[in-house]
Amino acid sequence: MIIELRTPIQAHGEERRAIELRDLTPGDINACGYPFKGDGTIEAAIVSALIARLGNIPPSSVNQLTMRDWNACMLRVFSFFGDPEAGDDSSSAPSTSPLSGNGTLGPH
Repeated sequence: MIIELRTPIQAHGEERRAIELRDLTPGDINACGYPFKGDGTIEAAIVSALIARLGNIPPSSVNQLTMRDWNACMLRVFSFFGDPEAGDDSSSAPSTSPLSGNGTLGPH
């Protein structure tokens, strides 16, 4: 999936106005870690590492992202953790994803 950036970044010596994030694999999780703690809180450093890996950009380029652009990439990464049985067609069963609103992401 291509994420159009609101603010361009530099990656590999060129300006980037978009990042194409490939599909996540178990190897990516083994290399970077799982982006959620047991209580559902987000591991931002792991999300950034996954964005760099899936987008084939250096970590220094991820650090240039605005929060809006980082959040757009984060949401794409999180989309890989949805219910595999539901597919892309939203099921009538409530999601248990940490971002579903059916639980908590941690202390507020």
